[in-house]
Amino acid sequence: MTYDKGLGMITLTQKKTGRTVNVPIIDDRVYELCDKYNYDFPEISEQKMNLKIKAVATILAESVPSLQEKYVTVLTAVEKRSEQTYAKLLKKKKSGAKFTENERKWFGKLNKLAEKRNGTPLYERNKHGEVIRPKYELISSHTSRRSGATATVAYPSRNYNHLPNRIKAQQILYDNLLERRKKGTLSQYI
Repeated sequence: MTYDKGLGMITLTQKKTGRTVNVPIIDDRVYELCDKYNYDFPEISEQKMNLKIKAVATILAESVPSLQEKYVTVLTAVEKRSEQTYAKLLKKKKSGAKFTENERKWFGKLNKLAEKRNGTPLYERNKHGEVIRPKYELISSHTSRRSGATATVAYPSRNYNHLPNRIKAQQILYDNLLERRKKGTLSQYI
């Protein structure tokens, strides 16, 4: 950790590029976390971190309407296979054919997902057949990267009108996270 004009900075070396990056510390709880872990933070897989981020975003979507906006996206290879498998199993069920034990388990899992999404196909589509999802499902560890951290320093005001669109949602999300954290309603998710 270094200091620049009294502002604490965490200095990191990016794995991908080898470049040094300084991240300003704008919240005193960062110091508490650094002390707690003696500057040796536990590893967390990207997958687990993204699940936690999506859990927080899902809760925030209840009070942040922009997180409920839907965007065109693409399915991952696993999601495509799941949708194809579900269609195949649904067809088999309608024909009256018996499921194997494995097929029965898969159908149960996929059917629960389909029920969440109001039926088949598993993933909601727009009138053009493109997969659409709410923004809170699309947020991941890569969403904000540097621009989110920069926005909190460069645009500390709660007046979001002057912000570029790509930063506006990140700043609103950050502010809502801070508010909920202060109220104590986020601690179980982070």
